[in-house]
Amino acid sequence: MASPSKFSPLLFFHRLDNFTSMRCSSYSGISSLFRRNSRMFSSGPFSGGEEDASSQPGDSPSKLVLYSYWQSSCSWRVRFALDLKGLSYEYRAVNLSKREQFDPKFEKLNPLRYVPVLLDSGHTVISDSYAILLYLEEKYPKCQLLPLSPQLRAINLQVASIVSSSIQPLHMISLLVCLHITFFL
Repeated sequence: MASPSKFSPLLFFHRLDNFTSMRCSSYSGISSLFRRNSRMFSSGPFSGGEEDASSQPGDSPSKLVLYSYWQSSCSWRVRFALDLKGLSYEYRAVNLSKREQFDPKFEKLNPLRYVPVLLDSGHTVISDSYAILLYLEEKYPKCQLLPLSPQLRAINLQVASIVSSSIQPLHMISLLVCLHITFFL
C-alpha cells in the first residue's frame, strides 16, 4: 500500500489524532467524531440523538445539548471542539432547509433563530459558535484547545475574529438574501 501524501486528509486526521491524544489523555480519537456526527442526519424538528451525561475526569458533570444543523460550518466548529475535548452531548437537529429555526420552541431558546445553540445543564443557553467555544474552553480546561501563551492565544483569537467578522458573513444565506434584495431587485 502506498504511503499517503503529506496533503492527504487521512494523514491530516491521523496527525490530529496523535497531537490531540498527546495533549488530552481523555480524548478517544478522531474516529469518534465521525461516529458521533453520523447521527446528525436524523429527521424531524429537534430530533434527539443519544442522551449522555457529559463529563471529563475531575470536572463536575453536566448535560450538554447541542442544537445544530449538519451543513452549518459554525455548528461543525462546535462539534469539533466538543469531540476534541472528549465531552459527551445530546445532538438535536434543527433543519434550516425546512425552516425549523422558526419553530416557537427553538425561537424561545434563541430569538435570533440561528444555530448552533448549546444548552448546558438545562439552564445555561449559549448561541454563536465563537461564544460557545470560549465557554467550553473556560468550563472544561482539562484539554485546552487554545495555547496557554497570551501572545499565541491572542493570535488565535485574532484569526477567529477575522473569520467570524470578515469571511463568515459572506457565507450566510440571510445576508446574501438581504444583499440580493438591496442591490439586485
